[in-house]
Amino acid sequence: MWAHSKKALLKAISDKAKAEETGEMAGWRLHDLRRTLSTGMNERGILPHYVEAILNHIDGHKAGNAGVYNRATYRAQMAQALAMNASHLAPLSASVL
Repeated sequence: MWAHSKKALLKAISDKAKAEETGEMAGWRLHDLRRTLSTGMNERGILPHYVEAILNHIDGHKAGNAGVYNRATYRAQMAQALAMNASHLAPLSASVL
């Protein structure tokens, strides 16, 4: 399922870049979505260890001994953070589509 969604997303971005003929999307990579998500969530005050958990990063707060002792999943906090992010993005996506 992810492969199909990824292919559709990349095609939509490519089509939009070609239609606008600006070349602004030429250097775009799928990983940019992760970077944008992380930056935006941190700027909106979401605690960094929740952002790291959403991105499924093992380093940082879960590295070394901290990861041995900290078995928290942060599910409720991640859900709240993602809901906050969705609320922030909804008006932006409505104006783009």
